[in-house]
Amino acid sequence: MGSEPRPPYLLYLGLGSNLGQRETNLEEMAVSFHRSFAESVLLKASSVYESEPWGFACDTPFLNQVLIFDMGACPPQPSEVLSKIAEVEHSLGRVRPSDVRYAPRTADIDILCYNGYVMHTPELTIPHPQIPNRRFVLEPLVEIDPEGRHPMLGLTWKELLAACPDTGWVRLYAANRLATLGV
Repeated sequence: MGSEPRPPYLLYLGLGSNLGQRETNLEEMAVSFHRSFAESVLLKASSVYESEPWGFACDTPFLNQVLIFDMGACPPQPSEVLSKIAEVEHSLGRVRPSDVRYAPRTADIDILCYNGYVMHTPELTIPHPQIPNRRFVLEPLVEIDPEGRHPMLGLTWKELLAACPDTGWVRLYAANRLATLGV
């Protein structure tokens, strides 16, 4: 009698960069995050999308990508994931001005969803509260998981994209190259 396969422990991450070598920054974020959690397995990675900055004015567009990881049999707590994200962002030169919420950045990693967690602390809200309002997150989510559902709203990513109020432009920039990097 074999044991049932373990269901995946899913972590959805949104990556963004609009400073420096943007595409390389996305790749480095993915590789560094993956190395931080030995048991993690990258299940899906969207194509890379280019989008205008959201929430602030800036001449340099962002590159964005969504990744879905299985975090393994002994998954880390959300606070540990957030801590590792901060380390990865810092290692890539991310500076967080204390007086500005949205600003240009080399590296930005958001926890979009984490295995159905619903939590709100001063440091972290899961699911990410802006998912329904960000076309640059929903377009890649629909690409890799169109029937996936928002854990609180119950709507699919496809339904959320159809209702998204974000009028900013988002366009396909490049195919996913992470498999060639060993992620």
